[in-house]
Amino acid sequence: AVKLSPSVVAAIGGLPADGSAQMQTSEHEISAEEIFEELPIEISNAHLFTVLVNDLKQRNGHRLDVDFDRLNLNTNAYLSSNVDFLVEEADNLLSEQFKKSRDKRTQQRTEMDQVKFITQRRMENEAREERGEAPLPEIDPSNPIFK
Repeated sequence: AVKLSPSVVAAIGGLPADGSAQMQTSEHEISAEEIFEELPIEISNAHLFTVLVNDLKQRNGHRLDVDFDRLNLNTNAYLSSNVDFLVEEADNLLSEQFKKSRDKRTQQRTEMDQVKFITQRRMENEAREERGEAPLPEIDPSNPIFK
């Protein structure tokens, strides 16, 4: 994947937006190699990656300076074991993220219950004061939501 380089974007920025003027690379001292900037591509689907590698190999195999056989896990036990460890640790990371997320939701739920209880207790205390009774404490240590 490619995009326009920052120097080309800056040069284009000085041109009128209606397209009436053309940019001259010689005026801005931009060579042909500096027009585009290569972007790295990240593929997250293994099946799509396999298709892409095979497609590149078929189309441009004679021009590519890449040994695709190194990616074959059957030939390299060291690489295979490292990939297995990587997958295992990625699973552990996902598990820990799930646990943290669950704990955070539980904590938020508890805090909401505490706020709800305190709000109800304040309303109850207002009603008790109107009746001339003594108010109850806002935080009840015997209530399990405050532990």
